[in-house]
Amino acid sequence: MLEDLPEETFLRVRIQALRVQIEIVAARAYATAVSGVPRQSRVATKLLALLPDPTNVRWSDAYRVIKLAQYCYRRSSDVLHGRSSMVGVTFAMVDEWEQVVADLVELYAYETAGEL
Repeated sequence: MLEDLPEETFLRVRIQALRVQIEIVAARAYATAVSGVPRQSRVATKLLALLPDPTNVRWSDAYRVIKLAQYCYRRSSDVLHGRSSMVGVTFAMVDEWEQVVADLVELYAYETAGEL
């Protein structure tokens, strides 16, 4: 039964899972930063709550991870909402996006000393 599904279906499921992980990290990071219920609705803005103090030596690494996560989030939106074709999305791209999300989760754990 599952073997009859096209590969694109499995890619979409992986992309959706990545998108949800990014949304969870963003919501938790922002809620921690503002000490309460997040009122910001934009995931890209919420992710900026993970940035450490600008004098921190890890700032540029954190910024890089956040910008990559924002890019993955935008691309996943384009794919899942049909604004971009699945034809251009490869397994290698999704593998890279999964690594970006893993880096984001690691950044969240480091910056907040929390766990997902």
